[in-house]
Amino acid sequence: MKDNKKLALQRDEITGQNRELSLRNEEILAQRDEIEAQRDEIEAQRDMVFKQKEQIEATHHEISSSMDYAMRLQDTILPSLALLEKHFSGHLVFYRPKQKVSGDFYWWTQSGSRLVIAVSDCTGHGVPGAFMSLLGAGLLKEIVNREGITEPGRILDRLREEVIAALCQKGSPGEQKDGMEMAVVSIDPDTLHCQYAGAKSPLYLIRRNSLSEYRPNLMPISWYQEMKPFNTVDIQLESSDQLYMFSDGYPDQFGGEARKKFKYKAFRKVLVEHSDLSMSRQQQVLSDTIREWQGKHEQTDDMVIIGIRI
Repeated sequence: MKDNKKLALQRDEITGQNRELSLRNEEILAQRDEIEAQRDEIEAQRDMVFKQKEQIEATHHEISSSMDYAMRLQDTILPSLALLEKHFSGHLVFYRPKQKVSGDFYWWTQSGSRLVIAVSDCTGHGVPGAFMSLLGAGLLKEIVNREGITEPGRILDRLREEVIAALCQKGSPGEQKDGMEMAVVSIDPDTLHCQYAGAKSPLYLIRRNSLSEYRPNLMPISWYQEMKPFNTVDIQLESSDQLYMFSDGYPDQFGGEARKKFKYKAFRKVLVEHSDLSMSRQQQVLSDTIREWQGKHEQTDDMVIIGIRI
């Protein structure tokens, strides 16, 4: 009798244990299913991330390839150095776009007996600035090479007319203020007679370690409320004179411990203090100076500086 009761208790205990094991097994199975579901979800998310990564890489490659091609196209508007090498004893070309393509550009040509040199800072940088630079270079070619205009003031007048027409500017409220700043010189290499005009872009002349600044008209090459003819200034150059034309990207670059602009005073100081060096050495000094000043700070704008020694 006692053995029967003992067996019954053992049986009930085993039954309870089996039930508990069954419940635990069901719980484990449920956890396994949940883990498998989470694993499937993670794998699905991983696949999605991988596909997105591939798409981003493909898009980046496409954009990068397009920018490289745009850079090569823009490079075609930049003139050969041969003209400067032929007519001047030295030259420097400091050109550093913020991105692969630039809103700053330089341009020169010979028309009759005169050499026309222009340096321009277009609205914006990157792709929008590059479009403006292509427009500006194309219009300069029409005005100087085809129309035969070599007086800098008249060049800027005509360029402003064409930019306003091309961009359909009317001065309406809210209208985009796209345009250019530009310095233009026209030089007769035989007589050393020079003419200068500027649209918000000055000209520096260094003669015997002394710097003179020729100030521009404070009007852009675009629609402006008080549009007047651009002034042409006559300058009689001398042997060993040095001329500098530039955009505002170099003096406006942020840097230093206090993250301030380099500024025009420091820029002029660099030019004067190193004016006895060859133009190629001056170019290296300009590059080293702004790189050291900039440090880890981002380049804030396109930069271009053109220098010639008579």
